[in-house]
Amino acid sequence: MSTVAGLPKFMVLKSKSDGKYLHYLWNDHSFGPYVNDLGCMRLLDPLSQFVKLEVVPSGSDPAHLIHLRCCHNNKFVQLDSKYGVSWISATANGPDESTAGPPPPYLPAHLPAGRVKTSLKLG
Repeated sequence: MSTVAGLPKFMVLKSKSDGKYLHYLWNDHSFGPYVNDLGCMRLLDPLSQFVKLEVVPSGSDPAHLIHLRCCHNNKFVQLDSKYGVSWISATANGPDESTAGPPPPYLPAHLPAGRVKTSLKLG
């Protein structure tokens, strides 16, 4: 089953630089206060619920924009900022499509032309 622009219903995001998957960081004191944030700290199985993200079409532009929901805690990915540093976390109860405040973490979906739709470039 596909959603926006032929994207699958679920996806994982893998770092090109170190081969690790973006995943939910659970707080076991290894990462200090970074509970509920997303990062590429551990080597995890791509089938893990900590790694799996659900693709949710945007309500404002469902043909071109998506939100991501963490399958581990069922929370939406959002942009957090503190002390001039920004990061993404899986802490939002729902997608934020408001126009007030900072822009919501929309992800434009770009599929490379002529490629099998298993590769995705964000932004």
